[in-house]
Amino acid sequence: MEFKEWDRVVIESIPPSLKGNKGTIASSKIDMFMGSIFYAVKLDDYVDYAHDCNGLCENGYGYWIHNKYLTIITNKEETA
Repeated sequence: MEFKEWDRVVIESIPPSLKGNKGTIASSKIDMFMGSIFYAVKLDDYVDYAHDCNGLCENGYGYWIHNKYLTIITNKEETA
């Protein structure tokens, strides 16, 4: 699945300690070697080992996540 900036997402499994965390897509990056798409996710909550995704968010709130480990959050799910 492809996402666009500002999409709300939930992290499904990798890394396991972030499973269930929510965030907002800040950017995407293609890994040319593996042909995979990774997304810069601005996390809702601070995580001590997270980073700033190369300046796309505050330090401790960013993490690059492979697209297969993200699920879009609908407006209905967000308000539930």
